[in-house]
Amino acid sequence: MTTSPAPQPTVVVLSLHTSPLEDPGTGDAGGMNTYVRQLSRAQAALGARVRVYTRSETGERWEVDDRDVTVVGLPVGPPGATKEDLPGTTGDFGDAVLADLVAAGLTADVVHSHYWLSGLAAERLTCEACAGLPVGRLPLHAHTMHTLGATKNAELTGVGDWLPEPAGRLEAETQLLRTVDLAVASTPEEAEELLEQGAARERVTVIPPGVDTDTFRPLEPTRREAVREEVRGSLGLGPDALLVVQAGRWQEVKGQDVLVAAAEALAARAAAPVHVLFVGGPSGASGSDWLPARIVTSPARDRLHTRGAVPPAELAEILAAADVVAVPSRTESFGLVAAEALAVGAPVVAAHVGGLPRALDGAGLLVEGHEPAPWADALRAVLGDAALRDELAVRAARRGERLSWRDAAAAHLTAYGELAGGRDDA
Repeated sequence: MTTSPAPQPTVVVLSLHTSPLEDPGTGDAGGMNTYVRQLSRAQAALGARVRVYTRSETGERWEVDDRDVTVVGLPVGPPGATKEDLPGTTGDFGDAVLADLVAAGLTADVVHSHYWLSGLAAERLTCEACAGLPVGRLPLHAHTMHTLGATKNAELTGVGDWLPEPAGRLEAETQLLRTVDLAVASTPEEAEELLEQGAARERVTVIPPGVDTDTFRPLEPTRREAVREEVRGSLGLGPDALLVVQAGRWQEVKGQDVLVAAAEALAARAAAPVHVLFVGGPSGASGSDWLPARIVTSPARDRLHTRGAVPPAELAEILAAADVVAVPSRTESFGLVAAEALAVGAPVVAAHVGGLPRALDGAGLLVEGHEPAPWADALRAVLGDAALRDELAVRAARRGERLSWRDAAAAHLTAYGELAGGRDDA
C-alpha cells in the first residue's frame, strides 16, 4: 500500500515595498527581490500554491503568472513611494490582501512576510480580530527580516550621510519577533541577532538562501573567453587590463566608496591597469548620484566605470568576466551577489561582516574592516597572482554547487509543516 504525499500548503507571500518581478540594482530593488522570487518559484516547483502580494505602481490591480507563482499588485499607497514613505500604509495593504484572498476564494495556510513593513501588514491576516477567523483556522505567520534596523544602526552610524533607522522601525521589529510563529535567519549569526531583539529561540530557524544555478553557473572555457572579450570590449579595456566588478545599489552600506579609494591606491602601485565596474544604480525612488560624482573627482576616474541594473543573465556574464568580484559591504545578512559570483566560478574578495563569511565558506578571501589600504592589498594579492585566482575560481564553483533554492524551499516547507503539526497537537 502506497502512501500519498502530504499536501503542500497555500503560502501567501507579502513583499510590500518592492516587487519580486523587479531586477535588483536600483531604487528599492535589491537582494530581497531575488530572494522572494527564487524562493517562491522553488516552493511552487515542490507543489506549494504560492501567491505573492506587492504594491502596484499603476494605480490598478494587476496579476502575473511567474513560473506557477501568482504575483498580484495591489494599488495601496502613492505611486513612486519609497519604503520610507510606507509605514503608514501597512494596515491598508494587509486589509487589501485579505480582501483579495476572499474574492479569490483562497485561504492561506502560511503568510510569509519579508522585511518589517510586510511583517506589520501580515498582522492583518494572522490575528483573530483582524482576519475574522477562529484561532484554529488562522494562517501561520513566518517572517524574514532581511535586515535589522538595530544591526544597521550598530554598523553604519557615522558612515557617510547615512541616517539612523527610526525608532518606529526598531520597535516594530522587536514586536514582530515576539509574535511571529517562525522567524527565518540566513545564518546562525543572524539568528543570534534575532534572539537579541526578542525572538523566542524555539521560533527561530536558520535556512541559507540559494542561487539560481540555471543562470549563475560556470561557463565553458570557449564561452567564458567570448564573454570576457565582450564585456571588456564594452569598457574599452586593453588585453593586459584587470577587471574588478561590484554589483549593488549605490549606497554607503554596499561600500562602493571603499572600492573607489582602493582603486586609487591600485592605480599608483599595480603592475597592470586595474579597472573597476560598478553594476547598479541609485538607491530609493529619488536616488542619489553620489557614486558618479565621486568617480568624476577621482584621480583614477579613467579606470572606474558604471553600468545600470541589468537582468540576471547579463549579470551572470559580467561576473564571469571579472578577474575579481568585490563585495565591500558594511553589512549583509547573507550576500546574494557574493553567492552568485561563487556560482559562476569567479574569485571573490568580500568584507568580513554579517553573513558573508558563511556565504563564502572558505571559497573566497575576506578583508577585515573598510579602510582602503587593506582592500587595495587584498585585491593586489589576488590580481597579481594568476595561480591564486585559478584556485579561488575552482573553490568558488564548488561552493556555488552547494547553494540551492530547492533546498531552501524544502527547508521552509518542512518548517511550516512542523509548526502546523505543533499547533494541531496543542
